[in-house]
This record gives sequence, C-alpha cells and structure tokens, in this order.
Amino acid sequence: MPLPPAGDRPAIRGSLLGALLALGVNLGIQLFGVGEEPAGAGYPGPVNAVIYQIVPFVWIGLFAAIGTAWFLLRAGGRSSAVPAAAAALLLANCALYPVYTLGFSSRELGLAGNGLTAVLAAFAIGAALERCPRAALLMVPVVIWVALASIGLVAVMTGRTF
Repeated sequence: MPLPPAGDRPAIRGSLLGALLALGVNLGIQLFGVGEEPAGAGYPGPVNAVIYQIVPFVWIGLFAAIGTAWFLLRAGGRSSAVPAAAAALLLANCALYPVYTLGFSSRELGLAGNGLTAVLAAFAIGAALERCPRAALLMVPVVIWVALASIGLVAVMTGRTF
C-alpha cells in the first residue's frame, strides 16, 4: 500500500502516538491496580454502568484524536506553536490524570480533574481553531466525554442513578 500524501503523515503519526500513549496509560492502570473500586462502590444506573465499562476504549480514541491534533499543529510551523503546546499540555494532563487523582481514589479529585481537563481542552480548541480547524475539531470529543463522565460522577456522589 503506498504511503499517504506527505500532508497526512503527521496525522497518522499523531493517531498512532496518541493510541499508543492511551494503551500505555490503560496498561499502567491495570498493572498497578489503580482505579479499583471498593466492594459495593459501583456506579449505579444504566448510563453509569455503560460509562464505567467503556472508559478505556473511549480514551484510546480520545488520545489518538489529541495526538493527531498535536501532530497537525506541529506540522503548521511557528505560527502553530501555541496551539501545539496547548494540545501537548492537554495530552500530558490526560496521561497524568490517574496520578493526580491519586489513582482514582477520590471522586472529588476526579471531578476536579474532569474540570481541569475540560478547561485545558477548551483552551486547546480555542487556540487551534484559527490555525487548524481540523485539529480543533479533533479535540471537541474530549469536552463532550468529560462532561458526560462528570454528570455520571456527580450522580454517584449524590447517590442518584444515571
């Protein structure tokens, strides 16, 4: 199969880098046992049950999208330096989320982490929008996912089903 045009190669590298980073983060979570819920502390409700089951798979896609956006912005040269840095910061934040939420042990820290992730994603989207709308669009699902996860987390914290 021939290589894609040179303009698409950064997107392919970014997708692969992001997906590999997500797989590494998810593997680390599994190997080190972070994110284990105490017995009986599940996520009540049909939507939360689905969210909890698909989290690793969703993040593989989100990391791939952020990685793609980052490489697209890096390929834009000096004029895209700030947007590329914002995408890199978002990528680093997402990779470090399990660490700064203390292995998901605190739902309050998780909610604060979701807020930080949403703010960084919005900043990265805004920074990229003028330089590379395609890169900005690739980061929009992060905001949507974090909003949905936050609603589910608030439901759990308040004893409601979702």
